[in-house]
Amino acid sequence: MKILARELQTPVMTLSQLNRQLEYRQDKRPMLADLRESGCLTADTLVTRADTREQVSMGSLLESGETDVPVLTLDERLRVVPGIMSHVFESGVKPVFELRLGSGRCVRASANHPFLTLEGWSQLGDLRPGSRIAVARGGADPDPHADTIPGGVWDYMERKGLLVNGLRAHDLIERLAGGDGRQRAYRQGVSRSLMHRIAEELGDSFLADLAVSDVFWDRVSEVVPLGPMPVFDATVPGTHNFVANGVVAHNSIEQDADVVLFIYRDDYYNQESDQRGTAEIIVAKHRNGPVGTTRLAFLDQYTKFANMARE
Repeated sequence: MKILARELQTPVMTLSQLNRQLEYRQDKRPMLADLRESGCLTADTLVTRADTREQVSMGSLLESGETDVPVLTLDERLRVVPGIMSHVFESGVKPVFELRLGSGRCVRASANHPFLTLEGWSQLGDLRPGSRIAVARGGADPDPHADTIPGGVWDYMERKGLLVNGLRAHDLIERLAGGDGRQRAYRQGVSRSLMHRIAEELGDSFLADLAVSDVFWDRVSEVVPLGPMPVFDATVPGTHNFVANGVVAHNSIEQDADVVLFIYRDDYYNQESDQRGTAEIIVAKHRNGPVGTTRLAFLDQYTKFANMARE
């Protein structure tokens, strides 16, 4: 949406539902942490420092207050590169699930935390046993098929209508790998060497990146509910993801906004409020300017806001 706004040279405003944790606070005024609904991870989640390769927990980073931590992240070409985790923050208490993978890796997260699949970012709650998600390569892997490109790549080829000399992608694979090789590719995924040959024939940059990427597509074996736990998230400007317990995980959503505004009416929560008929406009984030709060008159019979000076 930001790319579209720049191209059209027009502002784009989006609305977002807030984290319901604020309903349990005494002060119901919204804050940035209430907007961070991209999902959360537990305190014991380990991130890998890009400078020392040391693994540190999100809980320890929060406790130390360290900011601008060099971490490993995934770029748009699926290469693991250094990035900067600007800070870690608390996101309250949420129901947590343990995502267990065929390689033995696991990560604990809320149901709405996104993980990278071949089709794009998918929330943990939408993953099922057999789903494949991106994991940073490295170390021994007990799953012999984990380093193949999963079957979702067929949908990509067919959706783009990729053809070579009049052959569709499916026919091309049969020509390159033979009938038995094609059947194995459908059942188990496409090997990196075969994907490299396919990418060359089709001249497709995304398939070429897949063939030499720094990730393998680990298989989800189980999703286990663990109950409510304190959870945390982080921001990584630019790439918007980081490697957590070896798994590629998305970061919070509010960082993409240039300006974040909240509307708060105290009389909605407090029938005895002395601020009836007014609304606070809270500028919680302004990338190029100040933040603060101003008060407007709220004319509920018209669902209209007005300048207090005129009322």
